[in-house]
Amino acid sequence: MKIPLSYWLIIILMRMPVLGHAQNYYSDTSTFDRAAAFYTTLEVFENGNITAFGGASDTLHVTRPNFLAFSKRNTNDTTVIFKETLINRYFTTNSKKINGKSYVLGSSSYSDSLGTIQRNTFVFKFDSLGQMLQYIKFTARPGVTDFYMQDLTLLYNRFYLLGYERKVVGNTQRFNLVAYIIDSASFTIQSIKEYGLTNLDEFPNRIINSGNGRLFIGAYRTDFVNTNNTNFQTWIFEIDTTGTIIKEYISPLPGRNFGPSTMIQTYDNGIQYISMRQTYQSSSNSFISQAFMAKLNAQLQLEWDSIYGQESHWVAPRDMVQKTDGRFYSCGEMGFNVGTMNMYYGWLNAHSPTGSHLWQRFYLPFGNGELERGQLDAIRVHPDGGFVMAGQARAYGPSILKGQHAWLLKVDSMGCLVPGCAVGIKELTPEPVYLKLWPNPAQGEAFVLYKSTQELPAAYLVLTDMLGRERRRAPVPEMEAQYHLQLFDLDAGLYMVQLWSNGRILANEKLLIYSK
Repeated sequence: MKIPLSYWLIIILMRMPVLGHAQNYYSDTSTFDRAAAFYTTLEVFENGNITAFGGASDTLHVTRPNFLAFSKRNTNDTTVIFKETLINRYFTTNSKKINGKSYVLGSSSYSDSLGTIQRNTFVFKFDSLGQMLQYIKFTARPGVTDFYMQDLTLLYNRFYLLGYERKVVGNTQRFNLVAYIIDSASFTIQSIKEYGLTNLDEFPNRIINSGNGRLFIGAYRTDFVNTNNTNFQTWIFEIDTTGTIIKEYISPLPGRNFGPSTMIQTYDNGIQYISMRQTYQSSSNSFISQAFMAKLNAQLQLEWDSIYGQESHWVAPRDMVQKTDGRFYSCGEMGFNVGTMNMYYGWLNAHSPTGSHLWQRFYLPFGNGELERGQLDAIRVHPDGGFVMAGQARAYGPSILKGQHAWLLKVDSMGCLVPGCAVGIKELTPEPVYLKLWPNPAQGEAFVLYKSTQELPAAYLVLTDMLGRERRRAPVPEMEAQYHLQLFDLDAGLYMVQLWSNGRILANEKLLIYSK
């Protein structure tokens, strides 16, 4: 296949840093020598290979041009094996592992000579080694001012791509849901199905194969033209192989219901999904966010929904998997007000088959005390029983970590970066605060686990050298969290990690850093 010279696609093969623990747990961030980078999806194979897909940019923000797409997996070295130049920007949106291959959906956009934004959509096929085997590119249909593809699945040798098209309707522009049906062998478009109402705007979330010759589509809809943007409706429907809607569910719940972040078909042919709901608070003129899980039966009727986690100015569930024991595990991000800063943590949750919230874990990618954001967009089960999550990590401060990084996080089956994180504090110590560093001694990085029996006001972690000089500071927003400490710029020697609250030290641990 001839590769157009106007696009870049870069595939990167990389090994995790060897620290004695790298095969078990890690929190790895990288810009791949670009100004900004991110992951949006990943696949894990039976042999343990991990391939993550995303984008990277020559500028500090993902909305700027000159994007790259890349993948990452565990190998013995770092090698660029494929490269395709991009017109303007490129990013991946989702992927599916089918018959040992990864099928990745992506989009690019650029401005033509008239200044009009043009978009392309791609479907890439990769093997388990991250080698690209095939791809298709297609553009918007005539009369469509914008289009975007969000998810894909395979049914009877045909791919179904879920997205939206933006069209002029009367004096306004509307977003309408579409499904592109593509032959999997020839990678050619067979038909395009349109869904939705002309007086509403519909946005895609997920499409899954029911296993019985039908598909479930998850979306949300609103009316941007005639409302104040405070009401979104979750919309889930089932279609047959012709694309015809058989039955549907429209959420009656008030507020902004952003549709299913992800959906999983249950043993009784129903649907279990996670989503974000926002409700308007007139007193503060702002929205409060909540995450919830919901269950629809086989007739797409609501059986129950259950809120999990805390209310916050920003709670965003992103992806979910189910293990063979029936439990569900979801990832996303959670925002906290920490002093004068808003900190955003990577967030992992465990749920029972009936939606009970079992536990949650929070992860901070850098732990350097600056304004940070950890966002986990995709989760997969690893063959060892743990989880691999991918997303992005941002540091906004003046340090050398400033920028947007691709973030790959691997934890054990209980969500632990630090062994023992799932053990209750009363089983670990009689003290009200528990602090643990791992590995110790460390080289290049270390992980910090802290637990408290109560919320700690104005609390923070401090790393000092033996002269008492402060080298790291990280706020503590919760009763429990796990931090990733970057140590690559520190000299070998003995350091102290202290947990402070209300002007006094509650716990401290020594950390030995050995030479690079």
